[in-house]
Amino acid sequence: MYALFQKKTEVSVYPMNEAEVEGYISTLEPYDKAGGYAIQGRFQAYIEKINGDYSTVVGLPAGRLLSRNQGGLQMYDKLTKKRYKKA
Repeated sequence: MYALFQKKTEVSVYPMNEAEVEGYISTLEPYDKAGGYAIQGRFQAYIEKINGDYSTVVGLPAGRLLSRNQGGLQMYDKLTKKRYKKA
């Protein structure tokens, strides 16, 4: 059984002039992003504040996902395709 949830995060951006917008677009960074910007990339220079979970903006709200589902670390391994051997 899967737990369903939603997570809201608000990102406030400093005002950008046309040259700044065009300059960011020209980096090609926003083209493979769902929201059109990479908060962890060059666009971070324009972030004024974040209300909520940073990991939600970057991708998945990992903490919430792992804490809400039994076997969270195993799920993380499946999502990231990482495997760790027991010490």
